[in-house]
Amino acid sequence: WHHGTHTAGLIVGDGAMGTTTGAAPGAQLMVLRSVPGYMADMVEAMQFGLDNGVHIFSMSAGWTQPPDDVRTANRYNAELLLSVDVPWICAAGNGDNVGGHHPVPTNIASPGDCPSPWYGPNGGQTAVFTVGGVDIANNIGTTSSYGPTEWNTTNPNDTVDYHDYPYTPGLMKPDIAAPGVSITSTTANDAYVTYDGTSMACPLVTASFCLAMAATPGLAPAQLAEIFETTATDLTTSPATPGRDNYSGAGLINLPAALGQTPSEPPLTLQITNHGNLPLIFGATYNPATWMQIESPGGFLAPGDSRTLNVTVDPAGLPEGTYESSVIFMSNDPKSATVLPVTLIYGSYVTGVPDELPGAAVKRLENYPNPFNPRTVLRFSTPQSGRVQLEIHDLRGRLVRRLIATELPAGNHEFLWDGQNEQGSAVASGQYFARLTAPGTSPVSRKLLLVR
Repeated sequence: WHHGTHTAGLIVGDGAMGTTTGAAPGAQLMVLRSVPGYMADMVEAMQFGLDNGVHIFSMSAGWTQPPDDVRTANRYNAELLLSVDVPWICAAGNGDNVGGHHPVPTNIASPGDCPSPWYGPNGGQTAVFTVGGVDIANNIGTTSSYGPTEWNTTNPNDTVDYHDYPYTPGLMKPDIAAPGVSITSTTANDAYVTYDGTSMACPLVTASFCLAMAATPGLAPAQLAEIFETTATDLTTSPATPGRDNYSGAGLINLPAALGQTPSEPPLTLQITNHGNLPLIFGATYNPATWMQIESPGGFLAPGDSRTLNVTVDPAGLPEGTYESSVIFMSNDPKSATVLPVTLIYGSYVTGVPDELPGAAVKRLENYPNPFNPRTVLRFSTPQSGRVQLEIHDLRGRLVRRLIATELPAGNHEFLWDGQNEQGSAVASGQYFARLTAPGTSPVSRKLLLVR
């Protein structure tokens, strides 16, 4: 009650009761109560947010020294959020919560121990962006959890294993730092209170992301992470080792600098016109291309009216080449669905970012055709022989079909999904995820679009 009100005030507090506390008072807040509770409570709350159009999650909570099944569940969910471009801003934690710290690499709370969307020189990425806390003199808060973390886990249920960030050296965390000591914000009964902790730093970064997303709609989590990390002010913990560290990550958040680096170019647009005599009522929009975001038309369009939709293209992580896709607009048009073919020709592109700070992970799982009806072929390469698992999940993360769970040699492979579930029944139209787990590489996911 008090903790949640305090963190909410640091995002949207507009000073109505005398003190402005929010860094993004114009943002719209969706309150989702998920802790204290169980993993199922958090998943249910976040699913409600996704079902109702949430753009970003802020979580000033977490599990301290959780078992591997909790950690892998959090990472799995964080990977799904990354695949739908929803950032998950998480507090690093407050050590052992009694003034001390747990030993490295178990000091960062989960899900804050998950890889970030952008930084990660050795393995996979997720939607998690982890925040540490500093005081007014920019010293690291004494209770602010520090890294590195490690990912070298074996799931007891033999579902998902992660071995891409073994310790040592582990994964450098947190990703960034923000004010987290003696922070004043709202509390119950129309009052204000001052708290310490990474719980306070986390919503300030969330609010900063909101401002960047408002300035340039359609920014992907990896783009946001890159912008804020590369503009952060270095908080070197040792004069001999400037740069990123396991206490403040990339450094202290620098909001003016980050907004200054946020792309200001207007997005591409497309126009929809109703040439009929009746209102055009829109349904779902299916866009399987991970490198393109298209604004939903929403609602309806009167006869003769037009609507302009913003289109954002992000080729980060794609090798040079030509990419084909189709956007499908569902409506009450007698000729529906309307299919818009899209071609991306991606040439030479230099980011100027060092090799150890890559963008989005290179895709290792493809399917064709996509969209499909009723069959699609999934193709992938395995760098070494071993047990490979390929599964189809729905948007809630539930298993739809396990295509393979067997030993495969190294090399190229392809498998057919016929649009049926484990019971042999045809599944409904919509978006699904193919998830590949193979030795020698981190798990990867691929959006699939079934249109019947």
